[in-house]
Amino acid sequence: MAKTDAASPYRFLRPLRLHPLHHAKLWYFFTFLGWGSITPFLPLFFSRAFGLSPDEIGYVNCTRPLVAFVMSPLWGALVDHTGSHRVVLFAKNALQGIGFFSLKLIPRSFAVVWAYTVAQEMTCCANNALADSATGQMCRRFSRKVLKERRSPRERGRMGTSHDDVCPWGGTSYGAQRLWGAVAWGFVAAPLMGATLTYAPERVATWAPFACSLTSLWIAAVASLGMEFKKPGGLRGAGGKREREVRPIHWSPYDRVGVVNADP
Repeated sequence: MAKTDAASPYRFLRPLRLHPLHHAKLWYFFTFLGWGSITPFLPLFFSRAFGLSPDEIGYVNCTRPLVAFVMSPLWGALVDHTGSHRVVLFAKNALQGIGFFSLKLIPRSFAVVWAYTVAQEMTCCANNALADSATGQMCRRFSRKVLKERRSPRERGRMGTSHDDVCPWGGTSYGAQRLWGAVAWGFVAAPLMGATLTYAPERVATWAPFACSLTSLWIAAVASLGMEFKKPGGLRGAGGKREREVRPIHWSPYDRVGVVNADP
């Protein structure tokens, strides 16, 4: 049986007393803040700083989803087999921040940019799939319906309060967690970074997207340590049968947020 991560063992997070779903909200907000600060402006950066032609920029941009299409299921199978969901998600966020920042420092040629894109996507894809999977499991676990059916009022009063007993602020639906990613991308990162690139001094505008993405993705990496990667009944459901899990692979912040966006 594959291993699963239990509640966060990281003591430095305990004084914050944050609900695991609040960690999910923080992860979505800062991850999409980091992505929204740089990815919409990469074609402009490739054109002006690297001197790539429109065709070369198109080749680079189409490479990213193709690599993710192949690598995301492999990463999902690996973490399910090893049970290292939290460690892998933390490492992926931290490495992606470093990768975006290092883009400012690599040699300016099409071959290098293309190789960099392939290497970064092979290493850092599936972040959103891992977070979506964990968030869906936590929403199911902490939903009001599950909590009501799990214990009687007398039992809940006798056992006191814990993460299992408290409905977090913002609710327990998946959409309520994922919404923070859409807010970060559409209302914070993209407009503010666009204004920075337009009106800020050249030196500030040159470094702002890379510094913001690095900082935001590192904060998201720390936030991921407080998420729970465990199903309500483990990996096996009623009757001891193994539960099937659908992993989303589409990362756009403009998807519907009412359900997990699993592509058919």
